[in-house]
Amino acid sequence: MNKGIEQRYNSKARKTYYNVSITMLFSLLAYVVYFYLNTLVARWLGPALYGDFSVAIYLISLTGFVMLLGKNSSVVKYLPQYIHQKKWDFARGCLKQDIKLVTSIGGGIFVFGVIIALLLFPYLHGNFTIFNSSFTPYYHPFLLTIWIIPLFAFNLYLSQFILSLNRPVSSTFTNPKGIALQTVFSLFIILIYLINKNITFYHMFYAYAVALLFIIFFQLFILVIITPRNLINFKDTTKDKGWIKNSLYFLISSVVLILMGQISLLLLEALGHKENDVGILSAIFAATGICWVVLTATSQVFKPIIMPTLKSNDPSKNMQKLYFRANILLCGQAFLLTLILYVFRFKILGLFGDHFKHFGVQAYLIILPSIFVIIATGSASYFLQFSGKVVALIKLSGSALILQLILCLLLIPHYDLLGAAISFSLSEIVVCIGLVFVARKKMGLKFCWLF
Repeated sequence: MNKGIEQRYNSKARKTYYNVSITMLFSLLAYVVYFYLNTLVARWLGPALYGDFSVAIYLISLTGFVMLLGKNSSVVKYLPQYIHQKKWDFARGCLKQDIKLVTSIGGGIFVFGVIIALLLFPYLHGNFTIFNSSFTPYYHPFLLTIWIIPLFAFNLYLSQFILSLNRPVSSTFTNPKGIALQTVFSLFIILIYLINKNITFYHMFYAYAVALLFIIFFQLFILVIITPRNLINFKDTTKDKGWIKNSLYFLISSVVLILMGQISLLLLEALGHKENDVGILSAIFAATGICWVVLTATSQVFKPIIMPTLKSNDPSKNMQKLYFRANILLCGQAFLLTLILYVFRFKILGLFGDHFKHFGVQAYLIILPSIFVIIATGSASYFLQFSGKVVALIKLSGSALILQLILCLLLIPHYDLLGAAISFSLSEIVVCIGLVFVARKKMGLKFCWLF
């Protein structure tokens, strides 16, 4: 095996713990700001409108992932490989293809969203009049925020492009959940509140759009500095059809995993009987969102190492070492964070308001075990994804999504918030444990010494 590839692997492996520490610090700071922002929004808007706000944010992120067609993941898997092998024509070809796709689809969605917003905005607080009959229409506030989707998608893709250039700290700092965006968003929200005490749902999204634009320009500035000059000339390019095919696999797996995290929230909005329940569940997800922060920060470091590890002299042994290292980190974090979330459960929910504390604790405790399992076993999903085992990941995650959908349809109409919490917790535990066994079967990776 090429000696340079082996040295590259060893060099990256030595930096793993350092990178995890730095990215974890930035991610935790981002989560603190994100959590604080959500407590403010929940108190200002109340449970019902806070639920609408959370659903709209989730739909923006979901459709943003769909818009990218998996390019945000494929760029992290393939671009470092092309750069290392000095296949600059392939690297430029894939980037050129990505840029065309993101700008064309994003531009179309932006124009469509603006048209929808212009058509609906005049009736925001008014009535439709048809044949001398007046009525007040209902539409979800998300329809007025469709134009923000391309901004989210562009921010996500640029953060992953930065990561593919081996800048995990910069990527974590500027991604859609990063400290930079959360801080700028919070500052704009607080500024709007100081100017106009009567802050509304729509003020939140004006601030969100401006914050996204601000961070996008900052990301472009970073890329101007760190992008290799060999990637800039798009005249000499070679297309890799495998990039397109694998991007679609990444899209399906990413969308399924995202739906797994929030489908219960959407179905609670559609099937639930209490208007405040969606807001309460959103607050619980915000409070326990630290699990996704931990997984994102850790995966940001390990993702670029997986492909070089597969090409090292002893890939099986080195992959096991890398997998075991990730599991040790995540299991320790899972125990500590779950313990903190349990001990301070009343204080955490109380930050959102008394209504959240009084009516949300039961659902919070139901979800807590799944948070531990999600963190502890989280490495299995991205090791499968970035080792070419995407189909197995899709099958298992899709089955668990169907399970959650069935549980939601059965439980939410009868138990409302508790039904949604049970559906989420059971399905997440099933898929996470299943992924550990799939990683063992497909890749021979042992989760720990025992299995």
